[in-house]
Amino acid sequence: MKKALAILMAVLMMFALFACNKTTSGTDESAVPSPSATESAAPESSAPTDGGGTESDTDSSEAPTGEVKEMGFYDPGYDYSANRTYKFVYMISQTGVLYDMFNAAFAEWAKLSNVEYSHYCANSDNDLFLTTIETYASQGVDGYLFDADNTIYPAVKGVMDDLGLPWISCMAEPLDDDGNRSHPVAGFDNYKFGTDMAEYVIGYAQETWPDADPSVVGMLSMDFSLSPQIHVRTEASKEIFLAAGYPEENFFVADGASTGLLNADTGYNISGPIFASNPQIEYWLICACLDDYADGATRVAEQNGLADKSIATTCGGSGLINHWDAGEDSSWKSAVYCAQTLFAEPIFFALYAFVNGDTTPEDIWPEWKQPGEAYAYHALPTFIIEKDTYKEYMEWVDQYTGINWSPYDDEYQGTQFEATMTPSF
Repeated sequence: MKKALAILMAVLMMFALFACNKTTSGTDESAVPSPSATESAAPESSAPTDGGGTESDTDSSEAPTGEVKEMGFYDPGYDYSANRTYKFVYMISQTGVLYDMFNAAFAEWAKLSNVEYSHYCANSDNDLFLTTIETYASQGVDGYLFDADNTIYPAVKGVMDDLGLPWISCMAEPLDDDGNRSHPVAGFDNYKFGTDMAEYVIGYAQETWPDADPSVVGMLSMDFSLSPQIHVRTEASKEIFLAAGYPEENFFVADGASTGLLNADTGYNISGPIFASNPQIEYWLICACLDDYADGATRVAEQNGLADKSIATTCGGSGLINHWDAGEDSSWKSAVYCAQTLFAEPIFFALYAFVNGDTTPEDIWPEWKQPGEAYAYHALPTFIIEKDTYKEYMEWVDQYTGINWSPYDDEYQGTQFEATMTPSF
């Protein structure tokens, strides 16, 4: 089931969301001893598998090989079942749509690579997060996928260095106390995220409300400044907004860092006061750093009677696709998107390469390591999805990955997208 030369995304329905503290391996569940007195916070782990991999849907006439073709990516011609059944865990600090989708994507890649996979949420308890790492180590976990609170990555790295176990971060770039990258990352060009969002909403506004005076048009950038890479998106959006001729005083920032939370209620709570205190703004251009914040802000716009005078976009898209699949429409019209299965692939298989002894964090993706950097930052391509185009992209992704997530195969027109990028430095 290698990457079919088709390059656009989709095929079965969006994977069901997975609850926190649940394993997604599809095997029997057994509780791991709780690292604290709170039994409900105990991680769960999959029962051992029989060591067999999941059969590919593509041509299997080629005999499995003992060496992957491209380090850090899935290779359907590689015999993963020849290796020991490794144990991976995806540990998150808090819940959210994107974390749920990552969980589902990792579970699918685990099936294809003979990996026993489990999922754990610390419910925003950083101390519990750190102690649970050690609990999993005592249970024989071989590799860790982390979406920790950004502020604790130095502590996470310290624990992992002590344990001597492989790990990789997922959505957040791990930085040390001096702000330097402390591990390899697969992610996105965050400046481009910000420019793409701003250009989309400005283009929409100019086409939809051509007579709107710039003085009554405001941009709301929904930020999470605790994360430097997320904050770059706000800076880029502001540059585009000002370059388009809008006044600087009409640029507003709703920063979720004040709460530390990344959910829809936070998006609602941080955007509501800005709408209420700026009645002079008649049209709102909303650029959200993640889906949940976009959900909250569009709810505020609707409650203020501005649903037809606002336009929202986001970095993410899984939550928006869920709305579209449910037949729901709102002022949230697009997302700068990379399918979760595509995003998850290099993360999962970089970890696999570390666990399997194929490469090291210092050596993986050498073409993506900039001069002076100790670790690579592997950038992935993104696409702007809208209600009329997302199914085409999703079907292509299904064909490329061989993971049948989306139910739109009858509507696929054969469009090809890019699955990889070339470094520009």
